[in-house]
Amino acid sequence: MDKTFVSDLEFKNQEWARLIRCTDAGAKIIDIEIPELPEGFAFFSAKDISGKNSIDFLKIEMPVFADEKADYTGQAVGILTGPDKKKLLELSSLFKIKTQGHSRPKAQFTFEEEVKNYFDYPIIAHESLSAGNAEEVFEKSSKVVYSTFSFNQRYHYHAETACVKTNWVDDKLEIHLATQWPYQVLNSVCNVLNLPKEKVNVVSHAEAESLDGRIWFPSLLAAQVSIASFLTKKNITMEFSRQEDFLYTAKSPIVLIQHKTAVSDSGKITAMNVSIIVDAGSFNPFIGQMLKQMVVTAAGIYNLPVYMISAVAIKTEKSLTGLFSGWGDSYVISALEKHINEIVDQLDLCPIQFRLQNNLKVGQKTITGIKKEENFIFENILKAVCNNSDFYRKFHAYRLMNKGRTNRYDGNWRGIGIAVGCQYNGSNILVKSGMNYSAEITMTKDDKVLVKAEPTSEGLKRILKKQIAKELEVEENQIVFLGASTDEMSPTGAATASCGISILPDLIAKCCTGIKNQRFRKPLPIAITKTYKLSRSKEWDNESLIGHPFISETPGACVVELELDPSTYQINVRGIWFACDPGKIYSKKMVHRNIHKTIANAISNISIEEIKENNLLPSNYKIIATGDIPPIRDFILESELKTRGLGELAESIVPAAYISALNQIMLNHKRIDFLPVFTEDVFNAVTKSEALDED
Repeated sequence: MDKTFVSDLEFKNQEWARLIRCTDAGAKIIDIEIPELPEGFAFFSAKDISGKNSIDFLKIEMPVFADEKADYTGQAVGILTGPDKKKLLELSSLFKIKTQGHSRPKAQFTFEEEVKNYFDYPIIAHESLSAGNAEEVFEKSSKVVYSTFSFNQRYHYHAETACVKTNWVDDKLEIHLATQWPYQVLNSVCNVLNLPKEKVNVVSHAEAESLDGRIWFPSLLAAQVSIASFLTKKNITMEFSRQEDFLYTAKSPIVLIQHKTAVSDSGKITAMNVSIIVDAGSFNPFIGQMLKQMVVTAAGIYNLPVYMISAVAIKTEKSLTGLFSGWGDSYVISALEKHINEIVDQLDLCPIQFRLQNNLKVGQKTITGIKKEENFIFENILKAVCNNSDFYRKFHAYRLMNKGRTNRYDGNWRGIGIAVGCQYNGSNILVKSGMNYSAEITMTKDDKVLVKAEPTSEGLKRILKKQIAKELEVEENQIVFLGASTDEMSPTGAATASCGISILPDLIAKCCTGIKNQRFRKPLPIAITKTYKLSRSKEWDNESLIGHPFISETPGACVVELELDPSTYQINVRGIWFACDPGKIYSKKMVHRNIHKTIANAISNISIEEIKENNLLPSNYKIIATGDIPPIRDFILESELKTRGLGELAESIVPAAYISALNQIMLNHKRIDFLPVFTEDVFNAVTKSEALDED
């Protein structure tokens, strides 16, 4: 990956581009009225495309330019190019898109009404798993707990807005952009332009914190800009303003999750029903893979003898949606852990004992039909966070204090919450869907080691360098990572944190073994390529959802302590305690840094980042400031297990611990069942409860 930001690049004879958009979602496009364009300016639409007017993502197609119908507000109908950026902006406002309206569904995707009316929108994906008769168990059980948790949209706030630059090198088109999947960009552009891959080179650039937001969307932008560059034979730049980036890039989906659980008198879970609804917006190329991952991780760390898990995705006219720190499992783990805390609260159980009692043990079957093999010692993980946070004492003291509060100024408003879960690494769901991963190592005649593999971070690159140096007995300065462009890298799938740390080290190890086996029997250079394949003993079926869905799991636990100011309704995070077992560690410093960074992102998502529907301005969308990051203490439990991912674990368990701590504070008030949550939401919950008490 080139460390230069795309917006900092400069090419000779650079011209500009701007997308022309249709603002009438769902409408039929009748005509595009093009204003008179000065010399040097040009407009291109679907009819000018020489190849396909679509890009493919794991067999799912999306149009490059809207042709007959606009699926969502702001969908591009074409691209305008020219030498003057200001003139381009002026001309773009003169375009008129003639449309014919359509009747929209009456339903609105609101969390309160969605269960009743979401079928008014088309269902585009559905997955489910079940065992036994859950309804029969619920009817016979005297202890049944219900809960709901909803997640609003989140904007991928990148340091650099969406930016694509093209550069002609002789007759070869170079495309510069920030992307987590360069080969998908290459395939998309070649299909749209009807060009062989030898004629296009994609150069991947620095992206700061991607949060999995640049897996598929860059392919769409690259295809659009490449059309203009190919037809004009000029170097073209398209750079979104912060407003465009905020309005038109892919956001996280809206998710609603409901739980219903029966518990025996001895405190064992006897049945669980999980219902997941995902508003996928107008287009989400990975919604099928997301639903599969959400369903197979819905049981979390627990043993469910009887269960019914169902996930549906609906298509609405909201914006494009994509991934956010993982493939959907963070939503279901957060909702599950919040639900477990509500079971504990309503049935007056111990939050630690209940979890350990219902934890899936080695030899017991998972919901995907395999026997659990690894023994995660959750007792040690829980002990690390509970002892250091004084969880046991605070949990019971705060619950007693909040239950007995007679008025808002009666004692401190404090709460503490806990959550346990796993990060799921190396998704076999993706591999079975057609996303392949490979690596190539070449040892040259002068003993240099050339590596064609793209680590997801500089930290992982340093780890792999140490691994290669040790295996091949060379100095680290002899190892060169290629892969800034598709000309230099091996064909590979999307670079995500969970796949990078769990797949790449194994591929690198196999390449090194191959070189060692040939090193003294064949002349240099020696090149070895390895591609990730599912082993026969770890098979996975993408249709039945049976088998081994992941390469590994990273267990962790989190405690969050909150205090609410009853005068201002502001929430103060008094402390966060986080423990995990990431397996064998190459760099403790890197692990600590990663934990703190991802926890800060999670807190930002929980309580700071807000998309205001009626005031869509990027200036209204805040992210956490460095000075506002709460005190964090992390505990790493090293083991001899294989190195496993850690970058997505905080997004799964921090939100559940946070909302559970907040709801412990709100014991005498209206429960809060959604994220993000802001001061206004707390104010409404408290004042509504007080008004009801007065009545």
